[in-house]
Amino acid sequence: MTHSGYILAAYGFTGLVVLGLIVWSLAEYRSQRRALEALEAKLGRTD
Repeated sequence: MTHSGYILAAYGFTGLVVLGLIVWSLAEYRSQRRALEALEAKLGRTD
């Protein structure tokens, strides 16, 4: 009796969740970066 189908499904699901978290994190990073740039422009901060 093999459990390869269950194991492959579990790895596949885990991979999708991890990929989703990476995409979500990158989108959130870009959003926060834009918000920070807008705030710095509003305050007139330059480096």
